[in-house]
Amino acid sequence: MKNRLALFSLMLFAFSMVAQERPNIIWLMAEDMSLDLECYGMKGVKTPNLNRMAEEGVRFDNCFVTNPICSPSRSAMLTGTHQLKINAHHHRSNRDVPLNENYKPFTFWLRKAGYTTILGHHGVMGKGRKIDANFKHEALGPWDGKTQFGIFDKYDEFEKKDEPFFAQIQLLASHRGDWWNKVREESKHPVDPEEVELPAFMADDPVIRLDWAKYLDQIEYLDNEVGMIFKELEEKDMADNTVVIFIGDNGRCNIRGKGYLHDPGLHIPFIVYYPKGIEGGQIRKDVVSATDITATVLDFAKVKVPDYMTGKPVFDKKFDRDYV
Repeated sequence: MKNRLALFSLMLFAFSMVAQERPNIIWLMAEDMSLDLECYGMKGVKTPNLNRMAEEGVRFDNCFVTNPICSPSRSAMLTGTHQLKINAHHHRSNRDVPLNENYKPFTFWLRKAGYTTILGHHGVMGKGRKIDANFKHEALGPWDGKTQFGIFDKYDEFEKKDEPFFAQIQLLASHRGDWWNKVREESKHPVDPEEVELPAFMADDPVIRLDWAKYLDQIEYLDNEVGMIFKELEEKDMADNTVVIFIGDNGRCNIRGKGYLHDPGLHIPFIVYYPKGIEGGQIRKDVVSATDITATVLDFAKVKVPDYMTGKPVFDKKFDRDYV
């Protein structure tokens, strides 16, 4: 785990010496997660770092992705535009088709505004990359011009040290995988299957209870990763001028979740922490689309949201969404 923080630590060291008017922005994207955090009322799981992030930031209770599976959902977020508009609505399709020139990944606009941009993952057990755009890109090369891709232990330098940075970090643990057993075995306090509260539509069976407990073990693991990231920010005296956003890319990988057009597949956590610019302790009930998160990132960077985006900045006083 320490090795996987190497890039992040180096990045913070490079930027901690710089006084910036615009904030650094970190977008943490957990995989396959519904509202399954302690701060959202989930039973049996302990998420102290995300609890703190919610208590000192803003917790959104009604945020929904535009599609319940990763590649269309991520394509929409990467462009701030509903996937139907950009021909990215079929799962893992059109990977050899360039994005229509009328649309750009949001990192294109951040780069134009002077941000260093990184898209990568902070994965468990060194498992693969998760960019998953339904349009052509090079997984480890230029995609919108200068955005860098990779795992957060592969970089050791940056082009400029006087730029604010944007980093989208993928937290892979909660994605269903063969590491679930290992994470549970190494946990100092594995979730007790008897303490979990299953949804009413799931059979109350010991096998299902154990599987649910293993899923919550992964959430505790990634909560620890979030804590490590905040520790780095605080040690470098960067926490106040860094926006940290936490979401899920789609719902949990379980029945009625990922791949299903039910709330467990569409309804995601959304927490924003920015003590320098946002009053903490807020709980917002207004309806939010995942494309609004993209527009909000540009708004934090003081970048005008392009007209083609279907997303709207959530901290704009005029923000008002009737439906998703």
